[in-house]
Amino acid sequence: MEQQKHGAVVRDEVHLAVPEKPPRVRNRIAIALMHGRKLSFNSISRLSEATGASRSTVYRLMAGIHEPSYSLAARVTQAIAEDLQLPLTPFDLFSFSGTFPGSGCEAFDCSGCLPEWAFSADGSLKPEFVGQRPGDWSK
Repeated sequence: MEQQKHGAVVRDEVHLAVPEKPPRVRNRIAIALMHGRKLSFNSISRLSEATGASRSTVYRLMAGIHEPSYSLAARVTQAIAEDLQLPLTPFDLFSFSGTFPGSGCEAFDCSGCLPEWAFSADGSLKPEFVGQRPGDWSK
């Protein structure tokens, strides 16, 4: 028996809506930008300008909604490499397997840090970061 439930067709209580396909490519662009100099402030607009991609494309890429073309991945890698002053390849920023070898701090030549959101307004470390080694957050 078919019926409408929350806009989806349901048969015998089995939801037939097909979930969206998750992106195959994982990236750590945001982590790289946090370690940068010029691109870290207003990062979407600045990375958009540096790569020639639209701000919406850069936003969707950083959010994991958009898979980059080879050309876009190369332009993003070049812009971030120039900002970090490091010899990066697209494999430092993009992963087809969903994992990266080591933390972002290691890849982006940082001795280990904690992100801004690890601290409360009064400057104290938030409980979920207590005992975490610097750099582990970026794995």
